[in-house]
Amino acid sequence: MIVDATLVEWKMEADHDLQLVLADPSRPSATLVAEIPDPSCRSVASSPEEALFASARQTVVAKLGEPREGFQPAGFSVRVDGITFFDKVAHGNGHAPNGIEIHPILKIRFLD
Repeated sequence: MIVDATLVEWKMEADHDLQLVLADPSRPSATLVAEIPDPSCRSVASSPEEALFASARQTVVAKLGEPREGFQPAGFSVRVDGITFFDKVAHGNGHAPNGIEIHPILKIRFLD
């Protein structure tokens, strides 16, 4: 799935994944969660997409700085390419009402 969205806020989770809250630019209250896995995670390191995860993470860190726990504001337009699935609504901020997420993010590009 490829989406153009506003990156509203982001954080590093306890498992070191980067969690991004994306909003529909035309309906800012319509949000969903997208995540970039931690490339040092053993299961991720053996994935054929590991280089994509590492590149996506590097793109975010280069634009926004080192991640921290706790949501940090962002406010940038992005294009995100990733895989969707339905998760329980448990992350707090940004979840879609139906629990759809983009996880993992395979590519991210800042549009502004």
